[in-house]
Amino acid sequence: MDITVNIPCDIVSVTAYDFSDDKLLVNELLQFQSVDLDLSSGHLISEKQKEDTFHEVFKRAKKSKYAKKKTAKDAKHSACRVYGSFPVNKVRGDLQITTKFSRYGLNVLELEKLLNFTHIIDEFSFGEFYPKLVNPLDGVVAVAENSMQVYQYFLCVVPTTYKSYSTGSSIQTNQYAVTERAGVSNYHQGLPPGIIFKYDIEPIALTVFDRRLPFSQFLVRLVNVLGGIVVSTSWLYTVADKFLYKRSDGSDRGVLDSPVDDILNEKS
Repeated sequence: MDITVNIPCDIVSVTAYDFSDDKLLVNELLQFQSVDLDLSSGHLISEKQKEDTFHEVFKRAKKSKYAKKKTAKDAKHSACRVYGSFPVNKVRGDLQITTKFSRYGLNVLELEKLLNFTHIIDEFSFGEFYPKLVNPLDGVVAVAENSMQVYQYFLCVVPTTYKSYSTGSSIQTNQYAVTERAGVSNYHQGLPPGIIFKYDIEPIALTVFDRRLPFSQFLVRLVNVLGGIVVSTSWLYTVADKFLYKRSDGSDRGVLDSPVDDILNEKS
């Protein structure tokens, strides 16, 4: 995961729960970096993501694999970048990005002055990457309308096996579909402001085969395409020739339509 949230890093808390009642404090497994929030490279989840240009791909590639923290000690930034990876059980669970209420002893009014869960998700995945894998949450932006906003993402995770015929290797990973719900937090119902990912492992599995077309089949298809072009061109030429002949009432016939005797008479 690689998420930037518009709140200070010193009050960010990340916790993972699952259906087996296991609680994992992942703060020690993730990296926290104070940064400035930049939403220019993202898109809303309701928008259809356009095909990436070379510059956009190159920009993301430079900061992939979790870039190192900046060394400027005195720099003050309003947002916090949370990135890294951690293991989860293959059961239904939650990942919550909230605040450290008890540690700082802040009341609700004080928290409202600090909270702004506007965020951008640069990467959110389950398992290893394989070619052409699409993670729906990558590049998603959400802008908070108030300080007590809560975002819930519901993910259906499907175990996936990627097999490559060219290399003979296989990758065990996952892909997912997602829906979003945004609203206002409710402390009485145990729903604090924050970002919550609710994931569920589907009882099915997919296998993706990466198979390239043999060169012999490519030649056969190429010949078929060229033959189709030749036939189509000949057909169009015949139709155009007959159309022009009818339009001229046969007075301006071409050589192919003229009798041989007429040609000899013209020459004599």
